Amino acid sequence: MLESTKIPVAPNGLEEAPCDDRWRIRLQKRYADFFLSFEPIPEKAAKIYVATLNGEDALIWPNDVFQDWAHRLRIDPNNREKNRLLLRKAQFFGGESDIDRQGRFVLPKKVREGMHLEEPVTEFQVFNDGIIRLIKRALSPDERLALTERRDLDDYAVDRYTSHLLGPSSLTDGDSR
Repeated sequence: MLESTKIPVAPNGLEEAPCDDRWRIRLQKRYADFFLSFEPIPEKAAKIYVATLNGEDALIWPNDVFQDWAHRLRIDPNNREKNRLLLRKAQFFGGESDIDRQGRFVLPKKVREGMHLEEPVTEFQVFNDGIIRLIKRALSPDERLALTERRDLDDYAVDRYTSHLLGPSSLTDGDSR
């Protein structure tokens, strides 16, 4: 679990994230720097956790943040069934990867399967709306708006993640979505 409660601020904005034929995705420097800031050894690659909850996009967490967040969901007395479903999906369709100093990481096989990707996608996009998302294709403005307005398990994950960042008192706020 995280030693410190101070979490670096993730970058905002929509960026291109190219993918090669070996499923290596390269994030822009500011996104890579965010994930690398969680690794205490400067020359070492950082661990990230990547999962898809909806089959359309993938969520990317620093691994320590994901593990801490998952632990908080397990012990949260509210919304036990929804929390269990969320964690199950994140584990069935997710996995760890290393992100190097150039911002490259391999998209885990379980994520590719969950997103129904058979061939490497040459262009991904990445953006931050509470959790950093990897999108498998360019979205129109209407599709982007729909993605940010959805109230499903994916949005529940954002809510629970935000609650995690705000502290343990917000996990027991009686939210029963």
